[in-house]
Amino acid sequence: MMNLTYLYQLFPNPQKRTRFIKNCVLTFGLSLETLSKLLKKDPKKLFVELVYEDVYLSESVNVLFRIGATFQEDAETAFLNFFEDLVKAAKSKDKEQINQVLEITKDTEAMKIKARATKGTINLTDEEILTILKYQMKYLLSVQKIEAIFKIHHKAYVARVLDLKSTNHALVSQFEALRQSFVDYAFQRRSF
Repeated sequence: MMNLTYLYQLFPNPQKRTRFIKNCVLTFGLSLETLSKLLKKDPKKLFVELVYEDVYLSESVNVLFRIGATFQEDAETAFLNFFEDLVKAAKSKDKEQINQVLEITKDTEAMKIKARATKGTINLTDEEILTILKYQMKYLLSVQKIEAIFKIHHKAYVARVLDLKSTNHALVSQFEALRQSFVDYAFQRRSF
């Protein structure tokens, strides 16, 4: 079980604590129900706090809460292990170890690719496409948003992702489901 005392000690600033929680929600795929259980907070109040009171990553958190995510037992276990490692690092007061533990919630590799801002996917390796795909799945972004962020034509990106299905079946299947949810949502909006 999660010791909330450490959460407040590690992140005494409410805004930084909220942003840390949002990053963890997206990194580990925690549902609103799982998160409210871990934080011992009312789900409705927690939703308002995370989606409406702080705009940082609100759209992605809202989408994740709306469409669901990974198996919650796995997500909860991964988060609790991460948090335990973070507490151990904090107790040792080793800043390098703390940063190393927190690295999992950051998007360092994806941001390196973004900084290159290359046109087309010819210059990107399969590993880089996989990094971008993981970034997309973490933030539940549309292919069009990936195109805008990484300057990759959406059709070429989709083709490259689909080529990875044989080696990354689960992740590519999640990508296909996310893509379909965006199509369904757009179709519903046009129906009105």
